[in-house]
Amino acid sequence: MGAERRVAARATRIFARRVHAVWTSALLAIAGPMVTTQSPGLGPTLRPGWNAEPRFSIEMMRRTCPSFSDITPGREPDDLRDCAVSQFGEFAAFDGRTYYYAIYCLIPNDADKSTCNDKTPAAENFRARGLAIFTRDRASDTATLLVERASRDLGIYVFPQKPAIVNSSVGAVLYVPMTVDGTSAGNASEYYAWDSGEWKPIEAETWLGDLQRRLPPGRAIRNGVWPEVRTMSADAGR
Repeated sequence: MGAERRVAARATRIFARRVHAVWTSALLAIAGPMVTTQSPGLGPTLRPGWNAEPRFSIEMMRRTCPSFSDITPGREPDDLRDCAVSQFGEFAAFDGRTYYYAIYCLIPNDADKSTCNDKTPAAENFRARGLAIFTRDRASDTATLLVERASRDLGIYVFPQKPAIVNSSVGAVLYVPMTVDGTSAGNASEYYAWDSGEWKPIEAETWLGDLQRRLPPGRAIRNGVWPEVRTMSADAGR
């Protein structure tokens, strides 16, 4: 039994080192062409302060919903029926701007008749289905929208926590946490590298294929992989 435990412990250490190595390689690539070249399929570069309108006061960000690209109010079953701010706050000060976030309750028409202000299980299920990030120049009283995220299928993504700007060995990274709803806790988060006054999207998925090929025999990833940008490591279900 002692020998088996030692073998298992060694395999676990090897697994952890390889997850760390592959994620480190992915992040180090940020410092190269990936930062300056837009990869196919990635979202747009985020440019703080470039959206002149609309402008949002603190009270507006705290109490109102922005327009979402993928889901809007309407009469179709999957159109948006109710929206409310579930969580709001400041999360970073960076490059002369203050960053705010809001997480939203979004309820579609085809849900039951609950509203975001209810305490019902149905309302709780939709409590964190949208997210927005705003930035404010320190000389201004109002903020502009940097990015918003919500899926037309409101059952797919959950926004479990506030975003963060993380200082890593390859520079500042904007982390936008997104979870695929369900028991696998899939990671759908977005990562952006700061470069020349812009947040440029990081391709954070294809490296998982290389990770799968480098795992020790008998090891497999069954749940989401959650990179820790600050420490250049990652957690993975196995």
